[in-house]
Amino acid sequence: MSAYNDHLRNTSQYLLPLVKPEPQPGKYDIYPSFRLANDAIFSDEGMLVYIDLPKNELQYRARAGSVTNLGAARPEDPKAMYKRFYFVDWPVLNRHKQKIVDRIDILVDGQRPDAVPWMEGADFREALHRISRNCFRVRPWFEPGAWGGTWIREHIEGVNKDVPNYAWTFELIVPENGLLFESSGNLLEASLDWLMYREALEISATPYIFTFKLYDWLRMDLNGEPRDLNIRRGFDNLNFNRKGKAVQQELISRPVLLNEGSDWKQYHLLTHPDHSYDVHRYHFETVVTVETRNKCHVLSLVEGSSIRVETANGFSQHFNYAETFVLPVAAGWYRVVNEGEHEGVLVVAFIK
Repeated sequence: MSAYNDHLRNTSQYLLPLVKPEPQPGKYDIYPSFRLANDAIFSDEGMLVYIDLPKNELQYRARAGSVTNLGAARPEDPKAMYKRFYFVDWPVLNRHKQKIVDRIDILVDGQRPDAVPWMEGADFREALHRISRNCFRVRPWFEPGAWGGTWIREHIEGVNKDVPNYAWTFELIVPENGLLFESSGNLLEASLDWLMYREALEISATPYIFTFKLYDWLRMDLNGEPRDLNIRRGFDNLNFNRKGKAVQQELISRPVLLNEGSDWKQYHLLTHPDHSYDVHRYHFETVVTVETRNKCHVLSLVEGSSIRVETANGFSQHFNYAETFVLPVAAGWYRVVNEGEHEGVLVVAFIK
């Protein structure tokens, strides 16, 4: 844990001057999160400071060999470390995280030890409360991969161009994405799962967390090594009834027109009975109003350049082509205003 401890010391030297001591000098609780740090045992006295770290940053550090898994003495292969993060470290530490969310006095973004943004716990919790009642977009995460291409690099502004390709865009996965807060030009990032724990907002269902590769077209990974095949487990999970006419009848969605107005149409994109989610699609020229109907909506603009979303609470936010965002149940209803010159197409997903 030496690399982690060094990081904590580097961060703490900038943070401690910002913390006002309690009546008893020296009573501070610095709780390092990082999803891999020691599960600190702290007292009820003094201030509780939580140092957060986005999971993409954690994985960059794992690849650099500068961090370890929970309780490990040294770094391992990054792939093995990620699996241990995902299945052991994060679940263990996140359970503790849920217990302390209401007690945190200061939340710190630990990405840059030489310029530490921080936020008072009460302000952080109030911000989460407001987010849970309006539309929001998380900070996405883009990753190269063996089967990646150039579409993201060519169509999404602001991504790193110095990569061989992009295979992944993590737009809205609770364990992976973060929330950005801005004040006077300063940015602070906190992991998205805080919103789940504090406001009981469940927007992520990712049961299909395994990929079993039966054949990989002789492609190498980004390190030039063959990728693992999972033939036995892959065949164990194949449904051999899904072939022939069953594919045409059960697995191809056929849009059904549900409703329409003067310049908009709402379609139902039927999903398989085994799917937990349903999908609607809106085509609109100017404005369309949508009710959440006690469902949390996850949306993406798939055609058109930009839109403005206005909530019943008076909140307004702009979103661009290919961006994913969320309308919580508490938003009630929302208006989508087309800001582009051509028809907008908005995909809306929600739990059945």
